[in-house]
Amino acid sequence: MELSDLYDPLLVSIGLEAANKTAVFTSIGQLLVDAGKVTDLDGFIGDVEAREASYSTGVGGGLAIPHAKSPVVKAASYAIANLATPFLWDEDDDEPTALIVMLAVPSEQAGTTHLKLLSRLSVALMDEEFRATLVQAKSEQEINNAILSKEGK
Repeated sequence: MELSDLYDPLLVSIGLEAANKTAVFTSIGQLLVDAGKVTDLDGFIGDVEAREASYSTGVGGGLAIPHAKSPVVKAASYAIANLATPFLWDEDDDEPTALIVMLAVPSEQAGTTHLKLLSRLSVALMDEEFRATLVQAKSEQEINNAILSKEGK
């Protein structure tokens, strides 16, 4: 599985206006609903918040990867948002979060698609140059080009 296989231009938000996790979850969750990937916004947000409560998805380096395996997810997908105004994901963070990559995976794919997608994204996002390109992107096309370039396409 390549990142480009699940890439959807409808799941990109450039300059997302969000001041906290709840606003991020709601805004990106709505993108997933609008794209037909999630059937119930409140149910999905509840699953993302439950996951977040068990262990923060802020991974440092200005990045957070919130995710949920949920029965309201119709198709495995991920959304990318760079924030208009970065904020501290957790109160003990050293650096504000500027980039959000949210994963949505159907419950029945928890051990397969979820792990593959999380692994692919994590490896790609460890590359500081790639991450910086996503943070600084001014258009969906720049995000798409960065992903394709990362995969050598």
